Amino acid sequence: MKRIIFICFVFLMSGQTLFAQDFEYDLFNKIDIRTYYDSNVLNLSVKDIDEFLDGHDPEKYDLKSVDDIVSTFEIELGFKHNLMMGHTQISKFKFSYDKYWKNGFKDFKFLSFELIQYFSKYVDVRAKYSYYPYIFINKYKSNFYSPYDYHDFTYSKNLVL
Repeated sequence: MKRIIFICFVFLMSGQTLFAQDFEYDLFNKIDIRTYYDSNVLNLSVKDIDEFLDGHDPEKYDLKSVDDIVSTFEIELGFKHNLMMGHTQISKFKFSYDKYWKNGFKDFKFLSFELIQYFSKYVDVRAKYSYYPYIFINKYKSNFYSPYDYHDFTYSKNLVL
């Protein structure tokens, strides 16, 4: 919690310089759209692939196919300005989305904010926050809850650096 408060404080302090009269800044952006082929969506073993293709244990596999085509959309926005004593500060925002065409349960989103304060050519301070709202791993059989069905193993992740 202290890290998040610190990051918000630095961001707000950098935002105050936006209202200065002689303020120079650069805005930059990057948009990346690609499509690629994933031959093994869940990184299954050869045995598991054979089970899926033969139709054994259909509850275990929520797949429509083992392979899939993935479309990726990524946008990065940045703001570069001078904050403390003329040193450069860079604020970056990044959003990424992977869309699986056949296996929609595997869709992936990512959100990130980064703040870099340079003090010299070789010295800088960085703060970064990343958020992964939904990460799907696989379906696993429950040994604790009857009737011992398969359940999704998913998690979300917050990362502060």
